[in-house]
Amino acid sequence: MQVSEFRLGVDGVVTAEFEDGSTKVINLANSVVKNPDGSLNSGASVVSVNSNSVAVTNSMIDVDASLGEVHITLPDVVQNAGKSLSISKKDSSSNYVRLIGNINGSSDNVITEKYTCLTLLSTGVEWRIV
Repeated sequence: MQVSEFRLGVDGVVTAEFEDGSTKVINLANSVVKNPDGSLNSGASVVSVNSNSVAVTNSMIDVDASLGEVHITLPDVVQNAGKSLSISKKDSSSNYVRLIGNINGSSDNVITEKYTCLTLLSTGVEWRIV
């Protein structure tokens, strides 16, 4: 079968239309793919913050709490079932990075040490550290 049209959406969905009229849809949103130069690309983004923020899935939130405690609110656990995110503290201050949301059954979660990184996965009920 020959592909007559190939589309990649910004949401990570690839659609291939074939000469016979059939269509194949592949969701690459949480897949690891290679860039044209051969390097790996998971589609994830790195976001640097130094003030209270709302986390987004498929990202690594790099937090600078050197000016004071920073609160990171986790996205809705039900709407993000199966999705993940990472949160890292990049400064050496004594200020906390406080995570707002239910993680492993606890609603009081903080990151205190420089370079500590938590990767979280939504079960649809709570966020779990993986």
